[in-house]
Amino acid sequence: MSRATTAWIRRALYLVLLAAVAYFLLPRVGGLRQEAASLRHANWALIGLAVALEAVSLIAYVLLYRHILLAMESAVPTLAVAEVVMATFLVSHVVPGGSAAGTGVNVDTMRKRGVPASTSGTAVLLTTLISDVVLGVIFVIGLVYSVTKRSVPVAYVAVAMAFVPILAGAVVVCVAAAYRPALAESVGRWLGARAHMIRHSVDPERVGDAARRLSQKARRVLTPRALRTELLLAAVNWGADIMVLYLFFRAVGHHQHLGAVIVAYSIGNLISVIPITPSGLLVEEAALVALSIPFGAPRQVAVLAVIGYRLVNFWLPLPFGAAAYVHLRAAAGGRFRRSEAG
Repeated sequence: MSRATTAWIRRALYLVLLAAVAYFLLPRVGGLRQEAASLRHANWALIGLAVALEAVSLIAYVLLYRHILLAMESAVPTLAVAEVVMATFLVSHVVPGGSAAGTGVNVDTMRKRGVPASTSGTAVLLTTLISDVVLGVIFVIGLVYSVTKRSVPVAYVAVAMAFVPILAGAVVVCVAAAYRPALAESVGRWLGARAHMIRHSVDPERVGDAARRLSQKARRVLTPRALRTELLLAAVNWGADIMVLYLFFRAVGHHQHLGAVIVAYSIGNLISVIPITPSGLLVEEAALVALSIPFGAPRQVAVLAVIGYRLVNFWLPLPFGAAAYVHLRAAAGGRFRRSEAG
C-alpha cells in the first residue's frame, strides 16, 4: 500500500472517529441526554415533517453550489456535488474552525473531478456570500414582522442596526468588484498591502491579480437570470431550516410566533460563525435558547425545541457525511493505485 493511500485512510478513520465521538458522546454531556429523551412525548408527525424539511434544506444548498459551478462553466453531476457537500459538512462540523478544512476537502475533491481549484474556491466563496445575503434579508423580515406583533428586545434592534449596514456595504463592494475587474484588482492590491505588513510573504501584486480573476469568474454567477435562481435556492435552504426549528416548538406544544423564530435563528447563526467550537456546537444551542425566551418561550420548552432542532440540523446528517467522506477517500485511493499501475 502506498504512503499516499495510507495517509488518506488515516485521515478518513480519524474523521470517522471524531464523528462517532461527536454523535454518541457529546449529546450525553451536560444533561442533554435527559433533555433529548423528553422529546419522546413530542408530536412525531411534526418531527417527521421537520426531518423532511431538513433534507429539503440540504438539497437546496447542494443545488445552489452546483448552479454556481455551472455558471462558472464547470459541470459536475448533482450526486457528486451532494457527496462533496456532505463530506465538507462532516469536516466543518467535527473540527474547531472547520470551515477552512471543509473548504480544503471541497476544493481538493473537485480538483480531482477536473474543476480548477480557483473555480471551486470561488464557487464556495460566492455560495457563502449569496447565502449570507439572503439570511440577512430574512433576519430583517423577521425583525419587522416581530415589531408588528409585539415589542422586540432593544438588543435585537441594535444587532440589526449594526448588521444590516455592514451586510449592505459588503454586497455593494462585491457586486461592484464583480462588474469592474479594475476595481477588484485595486481592492485586492490594497488588502494585500495591509496583509503584507503582518505577513511579508504576501505579495500585494499577486493578490491584486487573483482579485481580478475572481471578479471575472464572479460576473458569470451574478447575472440577473442566474442570480434569481441562486437567491431562490438560498431562500429555500434557509427557509426550510428555519421551519425545522419552528416545527420543533410546535412539536413540544408551544406556538412560538414565526417572526421570533426567524430573529433568534438568524442571530444564533451569526454567533455560531465565531470558531470556538465545531460549527458553533453548544454555542448556537445556548444562543437559540437565550434568544427564544424573551419572545415568550418557557425555558424548558425552548431547551427541548432547540435540542430537537439541533439533533436534526447538526447530528442527523453526520453519518451521511462520514459515509460520503470515506467513499470519496476510497475512490481517491483507487484512482491513485490505477495511476501507479499505469
